[in-house]
Amino acid sequence: MRILETAINRGINFRVIIVDSRPQEHGLKSARRLLSLNVKCSYVLINAVPFIISEVTKVLLGAHGLLGNGYVMSQVGTAQISLIAKTHNVPVLVCCETYKFCERVQTDSFVFNELGDPNDLTVNHSLLYEAMRSSSSTAETSNSSKSNLNILNMTYDVTPPTFISAVITELGILP
Repeated sequence: MRILETAINRGINFRVIIVDSRPQEHGLKSARRLLSLNVKCSYVLINAVPFIISEVTKVLLGAHGLLGNGYVMSQVGTAQISLIAKTHNVPVLVCCETYKFCERVQTDSFVFNELGDPNDLTVNHSLLYEAMRSSSSTAETSNSSKSNLNILNMTYDVTPPTFISAVITELGILP
């Protein structure tokens, strides 16, 4: 966000397409901030990225960490956005402070990931919630202790360095 605020302060005119995902919807906070700064914004959910990528000149992403093998750990969905951008020759720039660089190596999103509350994915989806409840009640009457639906609410994913054009740090840009 600071990069965009610096551009605004320098009088650079630009438009931002904010891509958000459920259940956290962190993009809403970014949208509010950018709109308060009078930046032209569009807000879409992650499933719309293939449809709007033709309007994008560069993808700017935040990072939870930059791993020792060059993979970027970030909010779930980052790898998907980066892949789509790469296939459309749109540069992907990752903003990551150097204190987030780590020696850990990871190549998939299943090892060392955090799981969010599974109920966050069902709370606003009444049909799914009802299906889970009926499945749970059926499981209880048939002496089974589990529901037929396992919900995985992953917090992070990892993006391969081949999808990243550059990493922007407080010290400069890393290719």
